[in-house]
Amino acid sequence: MNRRHVIVGAGAAAAVLAVALPASAYWSGSALTPAATVSAATLQPPGVSTSVVDGDVTLSVTAPASGPAPTSYVVTVKETLVCTLTAPGPCVHAAGRAATVPYSVASRLGDHWKAAATVTAVTPPPAVTLAWAPDTGIPGDGKTSATAPDITVTAPAAVSDYTVDLFAEGAATPFATVAVPAAGTTATRTVTPAFSAGGTLDIVAVPMYSGVAGPQTALAIDVVTGASTLTALAVNPGVTGDRTIGAGDVVRLTFGRPLDPRTVCTTWAATSAAAQSKPVQVTFTDGGAAGITMSLAPAGASQPCVAPVVLGVLTADTNYLIGNKASVTFPGSTLSIDAARTVVTVTLGGTATGDTDKINTIGRRQPIDPASFAVTGSGPFDEVGTALTATTLTAPSTF
Repeated sequence: MNRRHVIVGAGAAAAVLAVALPASAYWSGSALTPAATVSAATLQPPGVSTSVVDGDVTLSVTAPASGPAPTSYVVTVKETLVCTLTAPGPCVHAAGRAATVPYSVASRLGDHWKAAATVTAVTPPPAVTLAWAPDTGIPGDGKTSATAPDITVTAPAAVSDYTVDLFAEGAATPFATVAVPAAGTTATRTVTPAFSAGGTLDIVAVPMYSGVAGPQTALAIDVVTGASTLTALAVNPGVTGDRTIGAGDVVRLTFGRPLDPRTVCTTWAATSAAAQSKPVQVTFTDGGAAGITMSLAPAGASQPCVAPVVLGVLTADTNYLIGNKASVTFPGSTLSIDAARTVVTVTLGGTATGDTDKINTIGRRQPIDPASFAVTGSGPFDEVGTALTATTLTAPSTF
């Protein structure tokens, strides 16, 4: 037994008293008192709860329910120190995404007494991004004519392998599952689901790891099928009842689906919050028995439409022009499209050139017959890039 000698003095004389004390192990470290040494055997593990935000784990450490008060708390992961706390409180560990982490949280009393609790935390996988193609027609409008668009999943690498489930329109079963390896780099995968009908397709990506879901990513695609048509035609005079082709006369076409304005006039914007217009030259030509046709050409010096200006073919009764294939041109006319991109208007303007005297004379004398408009295969195209169905409509003509 280790002994220490205590000198006890009494007056001038002194005696040496040998006292037997406990083994030195009880006295190392924090120099515990004998009473504390006895209670150290009843040291209890701390209370621990965990919360996870993204890839960070917060361990909330509380004092043991009974036994002596620890002098510190130590948090480790596989013997690697994470935190040392001198009092109950939080320990934040950047565990990373898609991780399963076993923690040991120990109450410590001095250097040699400890009682540990173990807890395991699981962090969710990272958020992914979704993209799709082809974006037909007007770019960036979320619409396509493709019934089987490609869905591209871009998934960041994580601590562990994880998967991404893709769901469509609230379905309980994913239409595809993408495996993402823990390769240290972002993974990109493309899947192509087939959808039989048009409409808005709601795609949701759910990253999963060890039964824990990461942040969901949603994507909405408007699949537009079929072709648009001309739904209404109005041919109106600038001067009511004058029965002549002249400035102010209007040809208005209404379409069943928004157009891509660039396929009518190449210098128009694909989308605009306001109506757009450009100066054009409008020519009416007598086609004999085929009737009179209207054609448009660029005009003006301020960013005019670039030829050809595509709209379709307006055909009026042959009595509008004399039968020798004469023509009349209105160089100061205007071509416009409304903000909704469904109504295109041609307004005649300027001083007409050509066989105007005979046109006006015949226009006043002859009865007024209907005019028709045919959409040609060369355009215009709707907002998803689909050619308009050739359509003929008639409307009373009061030129």
